[in-house]
Amino acid sequence: GRGSAGRADSASASRQCRWGSAASLIRHGDLVIVNAAEESQSIRGLDHRTGREVWKAEAAALELAYGTPAIADGRLYLRSGQFLYCVGESRP
Repeated sequence: GRGSAGRADSASASRQCRWGSAASLIRHGDLVIVNAAEESQSIRGLDHRTGREVWKAEAAALELAYGTPAIADGRLYLRSGQFLYCVGESRP
């Protein structure tokens, strides 16, 4: 069956531009990935059943990364106007 939708608050307001992120949520396995870069300079992984935060990656430079994240080879990618960010485990 379908679980109930959870709720998570990424922040109360935008920082520089005064509007929130317009990126789409993406689902990867049991996670819903949220680009909360504008609101809280973070990308978050939420449990898709409960909405509870499972992980968070933070960086001040993420604030201007408005796009929808993409996942490839177990890494999460997010593009800003100038940079391509990668979040994931490093490999030797």
